Amino acid sequence: MSRNLKVDRARVHSSHNEGTQPRQSQVSNLPTHVIYVKFIRRFHGFASNELLTNHENCNPCYLGPHGQPMKIISWNVNGIRACIKKGFWEWFYQTNADIVCLQETKIMAVDFLKIAREYNLIPLLNDPEELPFDEQASSKGQRPPIYYALACAKKPGYSGVAILTKIRPQLVTIGLGRPECDNEGRTIIADFDKFTLVNVYVPNGGRELERIPFKLKFNEHLLKVLQKKRSTQKNIICCGDMNVAHQEIDIKNPKSNENNSGFTLTERESFTKFLGHDYIDTYRHLHPDTKDVYSWWSYRPGVREKNIGWRIDYFVVTPDMLGRVKKAEVHMDQWGSDHCPISLVLT
Repeated sequence: MSRNLKVDRARVHSSHNEGTQPRQSQVSNLPTHVIYVKFIRRFHGFASNELLTNHENCNPCYLGPHGQPMKIISWNVNGIRACIKKGFWEWFYQTNADIVCLQETKIMAVDFLKIAREYNLIPLLNDPEELPFDEQASSKGQRPPIYYALACAKKPGYSGVAILTKIRPQLVTIGLGRPECDNEGRTIIADFDKFTLVNVYVPNGGRELERIPFKLKFNEHLLKVLQKKRSTQKNIICCGDMNVAHQEIDIKNPKSNENNSGFTLTERESFTKFLGHDYIDTYRHLHPDTKDVYSWWSYRPGVREKNIGWRIDYFVVTPDMLGRVKKAEVHMDQWGSDHCPISLVLT
């Protein structure tokens, strides 16, 4: 028996800052600061509800499209086109992740659209009736459709974040509503049925520490947006490259890096302040004493082989979400970038 799919045409909402003008999409003529898609039900032979019932204990559990515990991955790919040449899509399908958050994509929307068409990705920030995608053909295959959202920097080849997801979100927000932050394409917020996912690429402090003031302001704006979101949604996941090693256990050589961007006392205190608003570093929560686990290494010869690294990529969650966290892992054996992927499994 066939099932009907109802999707309202995309409706545009104002940004977080009423005085900020939403930026225009480079893919279509629609403003895309915030796009709301009313998704009633999608059925292509795959289950699509984020929240299902575990009949063993009658508690709700988060499941992916194939009925397995939901897996979310975050990875700074240091250029999506370069990473694709190194086997990104083979890795993507092998992970069987439900949602993948990417940072430092270094690509403009018009160029990513070519990738989307080649790999049959569905843009979330376009009118559903104008998608360059054959959903009927996809439904006959073994894989669920993959949706994407993209935030690009105005400067070509710089920064940028993206979300690839098998589960269609209800609301997608590009940016924080602050032009000075959003011009660098550093944030995507996706509201799903039972949780909100924030993909963020926090600015680097700079070789001469000249960007630390901007980094601190960015962190403040991010925190304000998250705190406002918590008034209506208690289950929040914030992931990505935070560009800071929080504690000495998170860096191979803490003493020699005290004055380097990413480990200055100012940056670490800023992250401590962020966590102090009831956000939990999931990996350190589950592995409080585990050493020599890092997510970034310099490209200098031998550095990664000797594991001289920094843990600067995080999954941070609210207390209400913590009870759903089954695993938080760092996949140091995965190459393809100067960062490695990190993952979160929800149950």
